[in-house]
Amino acid sequence: MKGDDGAAIGCAVFGEAGGAPIRQRQNLTIAQHHSPGGTASTSFRLRRITPLPRAATLGDATPMLMVKTRLGQSLIEGTGLFAAEPIKAGTVTWRFVPGFDQLFSAEQIATLPDVARAAIETYTYVHRASGLYVYCLDNARFMNHADNPNTAGVHADGEIEGFDAATRDIAEGEELTCDYRVFDAGYVRKIGS
Repeated sequence: MKGDDGAAIGCAVFGEAGGAPIRQRQNLTIAQHHSPGGTASTSFRLRRITPLPRAATLGDATPMLMVKTRLGQSLIEGTGLFAAEPIKAGTVTWRFVPGFDQLFSAEQIATLPDVARAAIETYTYVHRASGLYVYCLDNARFMNHADNPNTAGVHADGEIEGFDAATRDIAEGEELTCDYRVFDAGYVRKIGS
């Protein structure tokens, strides 16, 4: 595999830690990799975190999906999430919001009735480090898998509270996709091996 040096992208991340607001700038490197067969993939690498000045925040608005989207019939599977506006490469598209997005243990899910358990297992992903099921309460739960997705998750090692960013420019009307194999310990039950 070969890759270019990548491009640095700065983006804002908002949230809370211990009840205190977090406003940080995350500098990312986006690298495009090409296999001998011509398949391209994009990777993100977190480079550093620095505080953002107050003027750089979104005020009190802290959306989970950070771009305009709509639901529609997917050519991949069932219902999909589609861009309702053009999205530039490096744009943060989604972020985890504690208290809104929900976390479930395997023990909690096991106590649910079959119908509820099936719904939770369909619309959650299993966080690799913690084993917790993450349920996005916004429409991000409708993102479908792609082997060469147009978004990628960015998380500090072991952290659930990360964000997704566009790996390339995304056209209005294009389906937003992610690679389940990268972040979902339960991906096999959704897409096979």
